[in-house]
Amino acid sequence: MSASPHRHEHLRAITARDDTPRWQILAMLGISLLVVACAVYAPVTTLSWIVQLLVLGFTGIVLFKAYLYLHAGSLVTELPDDLLPADACPSYTALVPCYRESKVLAQLVDRLRLMDYPPDRLRILLLMEEDDTDTRDAADR
Repeated sequence: MSASPHRHEHLRAITARDDTPRWQILAMLGISLLVVACAVYAPVTTLSWIVQLLVLGFTGIVLFKAYLYLHAGSLVTELPDDLLPADACPSYTALVPCYRESKVLAQLVDRLRLMDYPPDRLRILLLMEEDDTDTRDAADR
């Protein structure tokens, strides 16, 4: 079964797999030439502007992260229970490596049982080393 050509055009339009558009290349080339020309004409002033722009950018990132941190609880909304019917969920396998985890294995298994996923579509595999007899004994219990 092959996808229609229209679907491929749509996917190409919404992904970043295409080459960079010509206008972006020309814009970056123009900006680069402008920065080089300014650096030759007034190197100290150009460096000062570059540093100020970098500081402004990093300050914006820090402020945005602080905003997200402070408002994280109000940004999260509950998803509806019928968002994806159980029969539409794909099969999912969780690989859980356990090495020297005998003391917390029971708690780990209890937490894994709380996963909100259709049980008939979920497979959880506890991966244990052959020489880790303590964890293997805890798993047997």
